[in-house]
Amino acid sequence: VFLLLLLAGSCRLICSPYVTRSVEQKLVTTSHDDFVRIWSDMTSGQPNAAPTRKIKHNNHTGRWLTNFKAIWDPMTDDHVIIGSMGRPRSVDIFDATTGKRAVKLEHDELFNSVTSLHACHPSAARAVIAGGNSSGRIFVWQNHSL
Repeated sequence: VFLLLLLAGSCRLICSPYVTRSVEQKLVTTSHDDFVRIWSDMTSGQPNAAPTRKIKHNNHTGRWLTNFKAIWDPMTDDHVIIGSMGRPRSVDIFDATTGKRAVKLEHDELFNSVTSLHACHPSAARAVIAGGNSSGRIFVWQNHSL
């Protein structure tokens, strides 16, 4: 049996919805109104549910870059990973509960472009985030403190 939910609170173009793998089934979306939206516990079955968190984020990548796609950190459903238009170039990791940036991944010399798409290794033992851009470059961040 599938339950259909209409989630209210998104306006303009939605670039990407992404659901967590956890039992709670949280959802994150990016849209062209410069917000990252988070819906918590979609299993509640409440139709027209509003987002539980709205995070202000510049999502205007322009016509030459791929739209941003926010993804869940596979090690925790409390963090969302998304590229950034800011300078110096970076990858933002937001706390989905507070809406505040928890980590900013940047490197002055090697990381100088916008990465719109990201993927993570599913194992906490690896802690790897890869980001790709429209130029065909891939940047790999590894947590060496683990």
